[in-house]
Amino acid sequence: MTHWLETGIADRIITAIRSEAVGRQQLAQRALKGLQFLAKPAAHHLWLRLPEGRPDVAAHLLRNGLAVVAGDAFTVDGTPPRAARISLGAARNRAELTEALRILVGALHKPADTRQIV
Repeated sequence: MTHWLETGIADRIITAIRSEAVGRQQLAQRALKGLQFLAKPAAHHLWLRLPEGRPDVAAHLLRNGLAVVAGDAFTVDGTPPRAARISLGAARNRAELTEALRILVGALHKPADTRQIV
C-alpha cells in the first residue's frame, strides 16, 4: 500500500473509480429521464421516487429481476421516504447497468402483478 501511495497508483485508482461513477450517473440520468430521482454527480447510487398508490413497487421490481432497497430500510424515525435506493455500482459494466435501468423503467411503467404465491 505504501508503494501505491508513493508512486501515485492509489491516486490513479481513485480517479478511475470517480470517473466511472460519474459515467454511470450520466447513464442513469439519460435512462431515467422523466422520473424523479436525487443523485450526486459522483455517487455510486441514487434515490428514485416511487409512484404513489403502489405500495408493492419494491416487490414488483424484485419480481422483474431487480434487487432494490425501499426507503423504509434506511429510516430511523418510522417515516420512510417513498423512494428506493438504486445502486449504480453493482453492475459489472455499463452495458449491464443500461439493461438493468431499462428493466427498471419498464417495470415502473407496467401494472403490478398482484398475484401472491405464498
